[in-house]
Amino acid sequence: YAWSENIGWISFNASDLNGCPSDSCEAKISDNNKNITGWARAIRPKIPEGQTLGGWEGWIKLSGSGYGLGITEITPSPNSSVKKYQISGFSWGGGGNSRDSAVIGWTKFKGDTYGVVIEPEPTGEPEPTETTDGGCNRNQPSIEVSPSSLEWNDNDLTYTLTITNNDSNCGASSFDIKLEEQKEQENKKCLIYPKNNFTTEAISSGRSVRIDITVNASNCDEGTYTTKVKATNISSDMSSEALFNTIVPPSPNPPPENLNVDFKCSRSQTDSTEDYVDCDKIGRLGKDGTLYLEDITSTINEGLILSESSDLVSRKWTLFDGEEKEVASCEIGRDSPKYCIISSSDYKRAKVKVLLGRFKVKLEDTYESNNITYTGSNEHWFTGYIGIGGSWNEDSEF
Repeated sequence: YAWSENIGWISFNASDLNGCPSDSCEAKISDNNKNITGWARAIRPKIPEGQTLGGWEGWIKLSGSGYGLGITEITPSPNSSVKKYQISGFSWGGGGNSRDSAVIGWTKFKGDTYGVVIEPEPTGEPEPTETTDGGCNRNQPSIEVSPSSLEWNDNDLTYTLTITNNDSNCGASSFDIKLEEQKEQENKKCLIYPKNNFTTEAISSGRSVRIDITVNASNCDEGTYTTKVKATNISSDMSSEALFNTIVPPSPNPPPENLNVDFKCSRSQTDSTEDYVDCDKIGRLGKDGTLYLEDITSTINEGLILSESSDLVSRKWTLFDGEEKEVASCEIGRDSPKYCIISSSDYKRAKVKVLLGRFKVKLEDTYESNNITYTGSNEHWFTGYIGIGGSWNEDSEF
């Protein structure tokens, strides 16, 4: 049956289609499973009780000259063993087959947002593969897993397994359920099934049951993992299989570990590490002077071996004036070059043009070792030259 709010129930049953206006009355699928022929009938005008719907007898023709209903097999999803078929096209609901006396006119069976789908197969019941003396027909069961995939979120995932006992005129049967991860190498399997082999309660012939399947992927790396579920009818040993996926997303990056960052200083340019001293001991710097800096971070983190060439991710030197404003460029005197810090990010030494008054240098380092990120920063204040020109100036520290 189909239902219409305007005309009520519409029957496709042969018992309601006797006496149709023309051709074969039975609504049926063609032998090649491509078309639907025959008639359907609205029940309301069949038993009018004073309502004749304008004399229309409720007949709806499913195919005719230039129109009809077609069938297309829908490719089954990998998590289902049930075939489905899409009906498309038009039927005609008029007086007999006359378009002049139409009551409901054309009925479209498929559109952009709606459609008619039949299952499991348009040819009717599955072909029996075993018949007992009592008329019991054993058939392959149907199973489906929903949804077909879930993303791991650090909590057990639950899928719904639907099992349909397609036996006919048989007693109820239990089903053995087996879950198996699809990996060729046993040692690479990582999914955990709290219940991977179990038996269902008895399911009556023609009935379906839904069972929850739980999957844990806490031992799995990033990737997509496929599970095969197999349901076997204990009474007939007939089975069906379906697949579903568990997706493990990339692990979020852990917060960086703290890194002990520091640098040493020198008043003169030198290649000798021994000539660099603690920056707090450098004292006041003169006009037009240059301060030389050396990053010592890779050598002061106990228990952590850091390589300048392979582990360094980034290094940043920044200069600030006495008001802690970042200095992008600075001019020292009238003829001095417009630079404050000269360095390349992959080199551990830098040089700073001395500023008037107090100034600060900040160093920020990021290293990555054994897939762990380490980051940190440090800064030192310095006293630059006081005043302009060669005349005497008062020192605030005097």
